[in-house]
Amino acid sequence: MKPIDTLFIAGVGLIGGSLGLSLKKNNLVTNVIGFGRSRKNLELAKSIGAIDEIATDLKAAKDAEIILLAVPVFTIDALAQDILPHLNDTSIVTDVGSTKMDVISRMRTSLGYRFPQYIPGHPIAGGEKSGAGAAKSDLFTDHKVLLTPEKDTNLPALTRIADMWSSTGATVTQMQAEHHDVVLALTSHLPHVLAFALVNYLTNDKHANQCFELAAGGFLDFTRIASSDPEMWRDICLSNKTGLLKTIDKFSDELATLRGMIASGEKDQIEAIFRNARSSRDKLVDHRTK
Repeated sequence: MKPIDTLFIAGVGLIGGSLGLSLKKNNLVTNVIGFGRSRKNLELAKSIGAIDEIATDLKAAKDAEIILLAVPVFTIDALAQDILPHLNDTSIVTDVGSTKMDVISRMRTSLGYRFPQYIPGHPIAGGEKSGAGAAKSDLFTDHKVLLTPEKDTNLPALTRIADMWSSTGATVTQMQAEHHDVVLALTSHLPHVLAFALVNYLTNDKHANQCFELAAGGFLDFTRIASSDPEMWRDICLSNKTGLLKTIDKFSDELATLRGMIASGEKDQIEAIFRNARSSRDKLVDHRTK
């Protein structure tokens, strides 16, 4: 990949910081400028080498070839609108939002005639920890990055962003935004909702203290993602509300079916569901480890 001259990262957290570290480690960027709400976080990002400069104003984006918006999904379009006066004909704007249809719609309004210079993206990598301190140079290695271009997306800009993510060790895939939101509602948004709901349910139970004291590995594994950023996940749920609600309803039906089997003592049917689930997950793990 041709090295990036200047990369402007708005939101130098786990994703933005990891991208900066990866590109700098591989000498694929000359200068990384960081912008964000927390000066302390930006100073940490600079100290670990994720960024080279700290920007106090969005004017610093004017000379950047690529501008990465790594902020909560409901703030992406407002930030883009503020950056708009500082864009030129060669600027490329991209994001890492976990929902795409809603974000794309709002970005089309915010960027106006410069919308084709925007490449909607979503790296399927991360963890429950946030901030620059959680950044890792190999975060994207062997993970997928989904790009959801529109019909009017600038193709050279799309190629440039695809190459950028590929250089981090990620596998880049393109798909329609609508399909992205349906799939992610099932594989990411619903699991987070379930983890948050379970921990919240136990927190409010009269036996909460004993429950948490006796929690074993299974509970900790299942609820790990409940340690994720609440603001970010609030916005994701509301941004993909239609798809997520359908998914919650379908899952509720599945849970009700299983409840009925347990209530009526249908041991063979219960075991069949469990065996099918185990087989599916084992295949997924085997595929991931190959």
